[in-house]
Amino acid sequence: KTTLLKLREIIKTTKNDTIKPWALYNEAILSQELKANSENVLAKKFKQIHTTYPNTDFGIASAYKSAQLSKENANQAKSSYINYLSYAPNGKFSLNSIEELDKMNVYFSLNDYETIADASYANERYQSALKYYEKTIFSKNWYKISKCYRGLKNKEQEKLTIQKGLSL
Repeated sequence: KTTLLKLREIIKTTKNDTIKPWALYNEAILSQELKANSENVLAKKFKQIHTTYPNTDFGIASAYKSAQLSKENANQAKSSYINYLSYAPNGKFSLNSIEELDKMNVYFSLNDYETIADASYANERYQSALKYYEKTIFSKNWYKISKCYRGLKNKEQEKLTIQKGLSL
């Protein structure tokens, strides 16, 4: 509890953009562990950290944490997982994010499918990547699709994909 109080003090007094995201993230994590805040409050904290510091490691990790805590609102959770995957396609939580997105019954845009496919590809989950690339625009992603077939050692399908892509 003392650490939590000290972190809150640091957050109030520091103006340093290197220290502040660290302090905010660790304060939120510690609040979660000590159950000092409700899940809704924590989800808002993590979302704020991600919004304020989107290009920092703590901002990226906060997108994932926000998604985890947004269980009631599937669209908000989807958005947070997609944000996380767009910033860190092969990050620490990317496979968990992809699994959670697989379970969701929400609307995915073409960009969402592409982000999930790119993250699957970055993690060498070629079959999963192909499943999502099939739902995107072929002319935009044919090269990545051919790379998936290469990863699956399906040379014939890779060749056909390249020929179809080049003919465009």
